[in-house]
Amino acid sequence: MGCLLWHDRAHRRQPPRGRLPRNRRRNPTHPPSISLLRRGRPFTLRDETINTDWTIHPFAFLLASPSTPITIDFEHTEYTFVTPSQLSEYDTVPALADTTLRVLPGAEVEDALRTLRMDHTSGATALATLALLTLRRALLPPLSTAPTTAVQWRATRLLAWTLAKSARPAMAPAIEASIFEALERIALSIGGVGKSDDFEMALEALSIEVFREVATKAIEDVMEAREDAVVKLASNFTACVQHSPGYQAAFTEERPVTLVILSASASVAACVADLARAAAATKMKVRALVLESRPRFEGVEIARAVLDLVVKVEVQILTDAGVGRAVGEADFVVLGADRVTGEGDVSNKTGSLAAAGLAPTVGNGCKVVVVCCEEKIMGDDGGGEGLAETDGGEENEASEVTAAWPARAKEVGELEGVKVRNPYFEWVPSRFVDVYVTEAGEVGVEGLKKVARERGELEEWLFDGL
Repeated sequence: MGCLLWHDRAHRRQPPRGRLPRNRRRNPTHPPSISLLRRGRPFTLRDETINTDWTIHPFAFLLASPSTPITIDFEHTEYTFVTPSQLSEYDTVPALADTTLRVLPGAEVEDALRTLRMDHTSGATALATLALLTLRRALLPPLSTAPTTAVQWRATRLLAWTLAKSARPAMAPAIEASIFEALERIALSIGGVGKSDDFEMALEALSIEVFREVATKAIEDVMEAREDAVVKLASNFTACVQHSPGYQAAFTEERPVTLVILSASASVAACVADLARAAAATKMKVRALVLESRPRFEGVEIARAVLDLVVKVEVQILTDAGVGRAVGEADFVVLGADRVTGEGDVSNKTGSLAAAGLAPTVGNGCKVVVVCCEEKIMGDDGGGEGLAETDGGEENEASEVTAAWPARAKEVGELEGVKVRNPYFEWVPSRFVDVYVTEAGEVGVEGLKKVARERGELEEWLFDGL
C-alpha cells in the first residue's frame, strides 16, 4: 500500500483523475509493477509547528507480484510489509492509521468490493442494490464495533465513500446516488437540516441502537424507492413512444413497432415489457430486435428477461455484426445507461455507439431513446474514481471473447503480436441521442445538468469535514 501526500499552501488540489499518481523520486517502483487499487477520501491535517495545513490524498497500490523487487532511495534504510493492524507498533508519519483505513477498510468490505468489481453479469441498478445491502450489513455487529453513535456515523460515511467511489468506477453513478441518498435520509432523520452544531447534538443524544434502526430503515426506504422509480421510468417510456411519429406510423401501417436493444439492462427490460402491455390494449404488436451482445451474450439475457415479464412481444436475436440491418428495420434504438454526463453523453455496453450512430444513416426515421433512472446521471465531480478511463475504458479478460471461438481460431489469439481486446463500455455522444427518459419523464440536457449539479452539492454536504 502506498500513500501520497499532496501539499499546497494556497489550494486544496486533487491529483489528476484517472491517472496513476507517481512520485518517482520517493517511489521508484512504477507500472506495470504496481497498479492503483483505489483512492480514499482526502482530508486535511493541521501542522501547528510550521503553521501549515497538509491535504492528504490516500491511495492504495497493488504489487503485480509478491516477488516484485522494491528499490528504496537515500531517505530510507529498510522496508517491511505489515498489516494495517500492526501500524500502531511503528513510529509513522502523522495520521497514517486514518489514511490506511480510508483505502483498506477491512476484509469484509474488501470481499464486498471484490464481488461488485468482478460481477460482469449484473447491470448498474443491481450493483447499486448490492452496495446498499453492504452498507446495511456494516451497521450491525459483528461488522460494526463502534462504541458511540458519532463513531458509527463517521464509519458509515467512510464506508459509503469507499463503496461509491471504488466499487465499480464504470458504473459509479447508480452506486453513488443510492448510497448518497441513504446517507441523506439518515442525516435528515436525525435532524440534519439545521446547523452543524445542532446535528452533532442530535447525534450525541441518540443511542447507537436507535441510530442503527434509523439507518437501516433509511437504507430499506431507498431500496423501495428505487423499485418505484423503475416502474415510473417504464410508464414514461411507454408514453414517450406512443406519442411519437414512429409509433403512429406503425399503427397506421398495421405493423409491429420495432425496437433495437442490446444489453442486459433491467430498466430496458421493464420499459419494453410495459410498452408491450400497453400496445396489446390497442391490438398493437411490439417487436424487439436483440443484438446478442458478445462476449457474454447479454442480448440473450435481456431477451429472456423481457419474455419473463411479458409474453406479448416478438423477439428476434441477431449477431452484433447485424446491427446495420437491425437499425434499418427499427423505429427506435433503446439504450440503457451506466453513466450519463450533465452534457448528455452516455456510457453503455459496447455496441451502443454503432447502433446509435447508424440510426440517422440507415434508419427510416429511427430515433435513439436513452432510458435510465436519474441515479445514472453523474455528479459534477464526474462520478467514481475515473479509474476505468485510465486505458480508455473497462477492459476485461480476453478469454471471455475467445471462449466462443473454434479451436483453430483460438490459436490466432495466442500468436505473438495479436492482442484480443474486450472493452465492456463505450461512450455515445449526446448528438446521437434523440430523447432521454427518466422516472421524471422526458428530460433535456438542462435537466441533466440540474441533476448533476444537485448530486455534487449533496456529496459536498454529506462528506464535509470527513
